[in-house]
Amino acid sequence: MRFLFTSNPLVGHWLPMLPLARAAQQAGHDVVVAAGPDVVGDIERRGLTAWSIGPDLETIQAGMRGRLRAAGESDAERTVADGMAMFAVPAIDRARDLLKRTDAWRPDIVVQEIYELAGTYVPADLHVLHGLGAHYPNFVMLRELGLDHVRSTLGESAWRVPAAETVYIDTFPPALQTPNDQPFTDVIAMRADAGEVRPGDVLPASVAALPYERTVYLTLGTFFNAAAEFAVPLAALSELPINVVVTCGYGADPAAFAPLASNVVVEQYVSHALLLPRCSAVVCHAGAGTILGALAHGLPLVCLPRGADQFANAEQVSRTGAGITLMPDHVSVKSIGEAVGEVIDDPSYAAAAAKLKIEIDRLPGPSAVVEEVLRRVG
Repeated sequence: MRFLFTSNPLVGHWLPMLPLARAAQQAGHDVVVAAGPDVVGDIERRGLTAWSIGPDLETIQAGMRGRLRAAGESDAERTVADGMAMFAVPAIDRARDLLKRTDAWRPDIVVQEIYELAGTYVPADLHVLHGLGAHYPNFVMLRELGLDHVRSTLGESAWRVPAAETVYIDTFPPALQTPNDQPFTDVIAMRADAGEVRPGDVLPASVAALPYERTVYLTLGTFFNAAAEFAVPLAALSELPINVVVTCGYGADPAAFAPLASNVVVEQYVSHALLLPRCSAVVCHAGAGTILGALAHGLPLVCLPRGADQFANAEQVSRTGAGITLMPDHVSVKSIGEAVGEVIDDPSYAAAAAKLKIEIDRLPGPSAVVEEVLRRVG
């Protein structure tokens, strides 16, 4: 079988699909991952075939900045319009590139991360939506709205099954789900990945040399990852008697964070599988991949959501007692310092995270999910 995985040019969007892609590859199937040029190198470094499709992230962000805002635009209207600029408009070029690529290499199965729309235009026997986290309110409606925009340029897509009826892979454990809020009708549960060690991955010597017993991992994902975005959380964490390891992504320069306190290290990338076992907590933007990675290691969180599904993800973490959420208007040096101190000193947070780890461990692994997807084709 031929598996095509499609993603927006965001590490946090393609990486959650890696375990399934890896399992399909190990089962002897042909696997291609198609995404923006920003992440092609990362995909290839992990031993997978990559196609570069559509615009890069900088071009997409420039389009978002250049969007004309309507007078009196509400927060909800701005969210929808920004989402269209981020995900729907670039999907037109991605779809064109995909159709050229798949003219000679037709996949049997297309797996799309749920924010990726272009894969819908690729003919295949089965399309699968790969979830990233908690269910964003009205997501199915918003996805169809985005597809309507793409259709206005490209015409009808190859896969015409409504999103709600398309096979959906859900990596969020049941305890993190909102009761009666499952918009999909054909759901396959899959265990979240605890991270992998790639060939050549090592823990940086700078991390091993940090002075304190306890370590906190800080990441804000790969979208809001400029040094200025880290100013407040870094000011809070550098004052605590803990080690702080920051990853800023391949698109940012660690040198821009200087000068650093003696208990802080900034790297573009550190393997979660090597780093998280050394950590006591994770401070993050509440991206689904980071949350699931932390919980797969039983680590409590301090969530600083900024947009999209991050608010829903953070809400579920707080509801289960596995962490604390600070909304944007409550983020300060003081509030972050107090929240981090609470989650690492109060054992109830680690206990709640440990319960979620057990639940994650009980979910089917990616190899079983590959078999289940193949049964859908059959």
